[in-house]
Amino acid sequence: MSTNFSFQLGLINSCLGFVANGLAFVLTAYFGRRTIYLYGTAFNVCCLIALGVAATVNQSSATNYAQACLGIIISFTYALAMGPITYTIIAETSSVRLRALSTGVGRAAYYVCEIPMIYCELLRFFRAQERQG
Repeated sequence: MSTNFSFQLGLINSCLGFVANGLAFVLTAYFGRRTIYLYGTAFNVCCLIALGVAATVNQSSATNYAQACLGIIISFTYALAMGPITYTIIAETSSVRLRALSTGVGRAAYYVCEIPMIYCELLRFFRAQERQG
């Protein structure tokens, strides 16, 4: 796959994400959050399984394009269903009295999980051998 085509796929992915995010607000009024979230998750799981199968077969130009198209479809589905809907679900889940506490606990859990990952990435960066070529 050429770098020019990869750049075009990145632009297409960004534009489709913007359109899907705007479309999610319109669809929420007609179908509801739960329906969009569940069907979007189910469709995304199916696409991820198909992407995994496409990645395990012998690689060719056709499989590369299939993986790229499936990646864009997965990104579009995420931006349409799971991405914006999650923010409304999280905002309505906790009660008013516990909202600050639950947000604080959530952020603390994120930091507890994220700091070791940063350390692992730095360790990988400094310990990995550079490839000549």
